[in-house]
Amino acid sequence: MGIFNSRIKSPDVLEDFSYKTFPVFPPVQPPDRQGTEDISLPATLATVAAAFLLANVLLAVALQPDRPKLEDDAMCGITTEGKAECYFDCETTYNRRDPTLRLIKNLDCLEDCFKEGLGPKCIGKLLKDIEEKGVCDLANNDGADPGSGVYDSTLTDCAQYSNNPLQPNINKGTCSPDTEDSLKEDECRELILQQPGVILNTVTELINSACTKSVSEKYLYVEYEYNGENCPTCNFTNTITTTPAPENVDLPPFPWKRSKDTRNTNLRKDETLPISLNINNTNVKLTTTFDFTHTRNRYSWICSLRSKDLSRDHFCAVTLLSLPPNPTVIIGPAHCTFLCKNGKRRIPSCCCRTDSTQCSEDKAACGNNPKVVEMGGADSEVLCGEWEIGVTPMDISGEKYNIALDILEIVRHPQFDTKEGPIAGSDIAVFKVDDKKITNSAGKDQLRPACFSKIKPKKENKNEETFSPSGIQSGWSEPPPFPFMTKFAPAYSQFYRDFSKQWHYKMDIFEKCEDPQNSTFGPLACPSNTTYPPATVCAVDFAKQACFTPGESGSPLMVEIEEMEESKKKMEGRKQRFYVEGILSFVKGRGCDIYSNNPSAYTKLSCFLPWIATQYGMHYDSEQETDPKCIVGTPGSIS
Repeated sequence: MGIFNSRIKSPDVLEDFSYKTFPVFPPVQPPDRQGTEDISLPATLATVAAAFLLANVLLAVALQPDRPKLEDDAMCGITTEGKAECYFDCETTYNRRDPTLRLIKNLDCLEDCFKEGLGPKCIGKLLKDIEEKGVCDLANNDGADPGSGVYDSTLTDCAQYSNNPLQPNINKGTCSPDTEDSLKEDECRELILQQPGVILNTVTELINSACTKSVSEKYLYVEYEYNGENCPTCNFTNTITTTPAPENVDLPPFPWKRSKDTRNTNLRKDETLPISLNINNTNVKLTTTFDFTHTRNRYSWICSLRSKDLSRDHFCAVTLLSLPPNPTVIIGPAHCTFLCKNGKRRIPSCCCRTDSTQCSEDKAACGNNPKVVEMGGADSEVLCGEWEIGVTPMDISGEKYNIALDILEIVRHPQFDTKEGPIAGSDIAVFKVDDKKITNSAGKDQLRPACFSKIKPKKENKNEETFSPSGIQSGWSEPPPFPFMTKFAPAYSQFYRDFSKQWHYKMDIFEKCEDPQNSTFGPLACPSNTTYPPATVCAVDFAKQACFTPGESGSPLMVEIEEMEESKKKMEGRKQRFYVEGILSFVKGRGCDIYSNNPSAYTKLSCFLPWIATQYGMHYDSEQETDPKCIVGTPGSIS
C-alpha cells in the first residue's frame, strides 16, 4: 500500500528543429532618428534569438497531433431496454404510527403502478376513494391518535371507536362497499402483500385508516415466531434450524468468508422472491415481487469489475465514459483496486482486515502471510453487458451480450490516501483496457457510455437553484456465501440467485454532505458533526430501506435530465439521458440500520474529468467554472 501507479505515458517525441540550417538573416539597418542612439549588436542578436525560439515553440505546438476530446457521446446515457420502477416518481415521508416505515406522500404517483391485471380492482379503487374522501380521524376519546399523520382526515367525519390505539375500529370509513368487497378477496390480499415495502406500507396504512375493521383485520397481524416448543403440531416440510446471528458485526463489510461454494446458485427462472412453508398441512407462500428484468440490459454503461479466476467474483461496479473510435474510458473507485493475497493466491478479504471481522487466525483460508496488494490485469477484468453476476451463463440469465475486457493498466488518483481510505476523498481510478473486443463484439451497437457533462435543467425562475433533488443508483450487491445463507437465513436460500442480479434505487440527493440532523423519530438533540472530503456528493435511499454492501462500491449515482434545446442539435436521440453525478465511495456509521439516516457518499465525477482525460491522452474542455464543492468539503469536529 502507498505505492501509486500514476505514470502517464509521454506522447511521441516531437521533431527537433534545433539542428536544421536556416538562412542567414540580412543585417538590420535601423533608420537614423533624431535624439536616439544606434542599437548595439548584442541587443540585436538577443532579439533575433528570442524570436527564433518563439517560432520554434509555436511550430512544435502546431505540429503536435490533435488529442481526442473527452466529451459526451452522441448516444450517451440512453437506455437500451428495461424500465424504471413505477414508484420512482413518488415522494416518501415520515410515518407517525411507525417511524421505521416510510409512506408515499403523493398517492397520485401510484396510478401508473396499477393500471393492469388486478391493479385497478384491488388497489386502484382504494386510491380513488382516498383521493375523493380522504381517511378517517383515528384519534380516540382519550386523545391518542394512532394515525400516520400523512393523509388528509378533514374531508369526512368518519372516526373510529376503539380504546386501543393500535387496533382502530372503524364502523363506516371512506372505503366504498365495492372497494371493501374487493379487498376481502384472497387474490387482492395476495397482490397487496407482494408489493415492494414502501408500497405495501402505504396501502396497508390506507386500509387501516379508511376501511372498516372487517377489512383491516385481514391485513394487520401480530408477528410471532413458531418453533418446535411452542408449536409441536406444526408440520414444516423443510426443517429450519436457525443459528443465532453474531453479536458484533461491523457494517459494512459483512463478516463472511469466501469459500469454494460461494457461487452455488439456485437456477430458478421466475423473477420473484418466494418463501414457502407448510404449516398444519396448509401451504403458506410469502412472496414479494421484484421484477429484476427491469434492469436487464438497461444501463449498458455500468460494467462489473470481477476476478479472472473460476469463481468470477464481482468486486465493484465501473462506468464507461467513452468508446471507440475514441479511447475507451472506464472509471471506478480507487479503494476497489486492492486485493488480499497470500503470495500469488487471492484469499478472503477478512484475512487482511484489522477490525472485528478479521479472520487472519484461520491459517487454512488465509495462509501465513496475508497482505494487501494492488490489483493488476492478471487478477481482474471488466465485464460489460452483465446483469446477473457470477457463473450463470448468458442463455439462462437472458443477457444479450457479454464483453470481457482485459485490463492493461490501473491508474489511481495520486491524492487517494491508502492509509485513510475513501473517507479522505479522491476515491477514483481509471482502467485502461484492450478494447479490440468492443469493436468485434455483437453487442457493440448496444453498448453506450454514460453522459457526464451535466446539462443544467431549465430554470422556471432566474433565482431558482439548478440542484436536482433525486437520482438513480444502480449496481450489484455482494452475495453472501451460500453456507452463510443456509446457516443464518435458511428460508431465503430458495432465491439465492436473486442476490446476484442488478438492481436500481431512487436516491434523494443532498445539497450538502453532512451528518443526519434528524433520526427516524424526529430531530436529533445532539447530532454528530463529522467531516466529508471535497469533491463528494451525498444521497440516501428515498424509502430509507436500502442497505448497500461492498459489492455496490462504484455504483453510479445518475440524474435523468431532459436536454436543453441547444443541446438537442448536438446529440441525436431521445430527450431523456442519464448523467453520472458520482460513484459510490463509502457510507458512514451504521448505514444499514433502519434507525439511521446516514447518507451514502459518492466521488463527484465532474471534479475529476480533467484528470481522467489526461490519463488517456485526451483533453477536456469544461464550459463551467470550477465548482467550489470540488475544492472545499464539509468541515467537522471528527472524521
